Amino acid sequence: MISSKSAYFSLTNQSIWRKKLVAWTMLLLMATQPITAAAEVVADSKAAGGNRPLVETTANGLPIVQITQPSAAGISRNQYQQFNVDSRGLILNNSGITTQTQLAGYITGNPFIGNGPSARIILNEVTSKDPSYLRGYTEVAGQKADIIIANPNGIYGDGFGFINTSRAVLTTGTPVFGGSGSLDAFRVSGGQISIQGTGMNAANVDQVDLISRSAAINAQVWAQNLNVVTGSNKVDYKTMDIESIASEVTSPQVAIDVGQLGGMYAQKIYMVGTEKGLGVNSTGTIAAQAGDVTITNAGKVLLANTSATGKIQVAAADDVTNQKTLYAQGNVDITTSGTLYNSGILTARQNTNITAQNVQSIGNVGAGIKNDGTVDTAGNLTVNASGTIAMNGHNLAGGDLNITGSTLNLANSKTLANGNANLTAAMGDMDHTKGSLQVNGDLSVTAQGTIHNDTAHVEANKLSLIAHSLSNRSGAITQLGKETTTIQTAEGVDNTAGTIATNGDSLQIQSNSLQNSQGQIQHAGTGELSLEVAGDIQNDTGKMATNGQLLLSAQNLDNANGQIIGQKKVNMITQALSNQAGKIAAQDNLTIAAANGIDSHLNSNDVQDTGSIVSGGDLLLTSTGKMLLSGTTSANGDIQIHAQDGLSNYSILYGQGKTDIWTQGILENAANLITAQSINSKGTIGAGIQQDGKLGKDGDLTIQADGTVTTQGQNVAAKDLTITGSALTLAGSKTIAGDNGTLTAATGDIDHTNATLQIGKNLAVTAKETIYNDNGTIYTDNLSLIGKGISNRNGIMSQVGKDVTILTALENVDNRNGIIATNADVLQIKADSLMNSQGKIQHAGTGALSVQTISNIQNDKGTLATNGKLQVDAKNLDNTNGEIIGQKQVSIITQADIINSQGMINGSGAVDIAAQGNMNNEQGTIEAKKGMNINTQSLNNQSGRIANLDASRMQVEIRQGIQNQYGNIGSNGKVDITAQKLSNQSGRITAQSDLTIAAVDGIDSSLAASDVKNDGTIASGGDLTLTSTGKVLLSGST
Repeated sequence: MISSKSAYFSLTNQSIWRKKLVAWTMLLLMATQPITAAAEVVADSKAAGGNRPLVETTANGLPIVQITQPSAAGISRNQYQQFNVDSRGLILNNSGITTQTQLAGYITGNPFIGNGPSARIILNEVTSKDPSYLRGYTEVAGQKADIIIANPNGIYGDGFGFINTSRAVLTTGTPVFGGSGSLDAFRVSGGQISIQGTGMNAANVDQVDLISRSAAINAQVWAQNLNVVTGSNKVDYKTMDIESIASEVTSPQVAIDVGQLGGMYAQKIYMVGTEKGLGVNSTGTIAAQAGDVTITNAGKVLLANTSATGKIQVAAADDVTNQKTLYAQGNVDITTSGTLYNSGILTARQNTNITAQNVQSIGNVGAGIKNDGTVDTAGNLTVNASGTIAMNGHNLAGGDLNITGSTLNLANSKTLANGNANLTAAMGDMDHTKGSLQVNGDLSVTAQGTIHNDTAHVEANKLSLIAHSLSNRSGAITQLGKETTTIQTAEGVDNTAGTIATNGDSLQIQSNSLQNSQGQIQHAGTGELSLEVAGDIQNDTGKMATNGQLLLSAQNLDNANGQIIGQKKVNMITQALSNQAGKIAAQDNLTIAAANGIDSHLNSNDVQDTGSIVSGGDLLLTSTGKMLLSGTTSANGDIQIHAQDGLSNYSILYGQGKTDIWTQGILENAANLITAQSINSKGTIGAGIQQDGKLGKDGDLTIQADGTVTTQGQNVAAKDLTITGSALTLAGSKTIAGDNGTLTAATGDIDHTNATLQIGKNLAVTAKETIYNDNGTIYTDNLSLIGKGISNRNGIMSQVGKDVTILTALENVDNRNGIIATNADVLQIKADSLMNSQGKIQHAGTGALSVQTISNIQNDKGTLATNGKLQVDAKNLDNTNGEIIGQKQVSIITQADIINSQGMINGSGAVDIAAQGNMNNEQGTIEAKKGMNINTQSLNNQSGRIANLDASRMQVEIRQGIQNQYGNIGSNGKVDITAQKLSNQSGRITAQSDLTIAAVDGIDSSLAASDVKNDGTIASGGDLTLTSTGKVLLSGST
């Protein structure tokens, strides 16, 4: 019920009651007599009779319009020269009989209607050039009907409204009728609807339509459903469909203007501006209290306070600006071909969708926002722009967040999404400098340019960043969830002093370069941290750590003062590595491969390590260039180092398993602890060394070089030791292996001069050239030496085990002043020659000592001794002042001469001597205990002694003569001597059994050929037989 001081009929007011009775009586008497109305409403006198209403005055002075008879379509068309409503109001009489009104009480019936049907639509047209002023209420008397006020000259309202109507239309257009007389549309070419002052109260009206070329709302407008349509249009009456038309009238400056004092309040609000370039300016309030707000405009839209219990839909051909608060309980949908400017609050209880060419927001943009301002768990925020997006305020989404533009600027913003988020900069950068981005679901950021997160924070349950480059300088990027974290850039990732942290099972970073100086890349997951970098990684004073395995590939890696740590395997592939004062560690296996080198000068393709490289499992370091290790390098498992161009080790190199070092260059070990073309070691090369420095139970040490291996320090293996190179220089070193040892010089010498080699089990030494053990010591359980030459001058080779000892040389074995000693069952020496002058070859085994040479054996003042059988096979044997001793049989075979001058040949078994040449035993001793056989070209036994101590046979076969002056040839058994001649001056030939001496051509005192001369003693304990085809001279004892 709308109240007015002049709108009510009061039965208590007796004065008014009397006046109305008089008026009714006069109306009955003068029904055909019109009463002149006030000048506010003037019918068009030129209008056709059916369109000319009767304007009268009620008894209380209110203007009343007796509307024209409605057409068959129910339309009452009324044309006026002037149509104004003052504060008293106006009645449009739609009743054929007396009826009651709110404004004037009872009124008589409309004579134009009579007993006919009332109008469905009351059309009020102004045909003059005067605008209409509405300052009061317009009431439909009788049956409710639509009210239309059409004035092309404009309509101005101030404190007006409508009574008893479902629909009120204010339009500056002209009506368009259909063929059946129906009202089809309004044609608008000009005119403005202006509402000001105390506004319009149409809250009691179901639908209010404002249809004009432009509208100015500077006061409050109340309605249930409010439609505002502006522009040069043809507007369908029933559907409100709009068809733009051409107009010759000058365009207004603004299509719809809602001033600061203005406001629209309705259940639903629908606003359309079709005129291109004309804006909707609302600095007031637009409030849909039980429905939607819909604004469509061909120009700009400016909004201040806009709200709806339903949806808010804004579509503009030009810019949309929100200065204060725009809030909908439903969705907010904003579409503009221009730029969306937001300096206020633009939020929705449900979803917010923004589509624009550009977006600039320094205020709040949100979806899923409750009335109290808190964020719900539903409500998606979607922003799409073909151009730039700058949202530098608060951006909130209870559900998902989707922002897509050519570039994104979220600098200094605070952005929250309780669901997933997708941010896309399709053609440029995404700037999040000094911003905060929190996503409780999955976050995907894609930028054609750079993602800037400098001094900013990004947090999400899952992260995917794809861009041309990423800058996270002093920023933080954090993933809380367990799924894979992905960062992918075509160019660099700059994490200087920044943090990239994730709980994801895997973290994958792919880029052209990675700058992590003073930064941290932290992977708390147990899967894989993958750093795939085409260019360089700068990790100086940075940290890259994972609870899983780490895979790293880069062109160059600088880890100076940095940390690279994996709780599982670590695999690194790089062209060059610098680890100065850095740390690289893995709880499991650690593999580092530098494709083109490791160099202390940090040239390209090099690796430098002055920090620590630590592996909880195996360690593999590979470089096709140079490698410098000057920190700590350790592994709980095996160590393999492959350095193509050389290794310089100044570090502690410690492995609990096997250590394998290979290089084609120089391996220089000049510091505390290590294990190659050359290996140069001055420190310790070790495997199986415990933390306290003691030798453990396990650990193999393998050193391989295509060139020379040089080590002057210690080479230590708890189990097996293998050293291989073109040549081995171990001079001055100490080498120890708990189990087996293998030394191989593929093309050169093995130099063990002044060195110590101690092997717990088997030792195999092989050299293409000479094995030098001069002044060295070799101590092993079992020994095998094979070389072109073997030199043990003043050296010691000792085998304590029982397996065969083998020394093989294509040329000379030089044991001068040396010792070769073995407990082996068999000792074999094979060489072109043997030099054992003042040397000792001692065989404590009970098998055989076998010495075989192609050339000579030089044993002057030397010793060949065995507890077993002794076999000597040579071209010449020189045992001057030497000793050849066998505890079993002694067998000596030469292709030429034997010299035993002042020497001793002693066998506890039989002694067999066969020489193709001569035998010189002058002042020497040849002794056997189980028989003797001597077969030579000649025999010189002057002052010598040849004796068999048991009853076994002694057989001496000399193809030429025997010189036995002052000599002694004897046996406790039978003696058979055959010679061309025999000289026994002052000599002694004896036998305890039979003695047989045979001279081929006889015995001649002149000692001619084929003679036997005896000035000494020839004695036999049995038969004595002297046979000669020549002369026999016996002048001594026979």
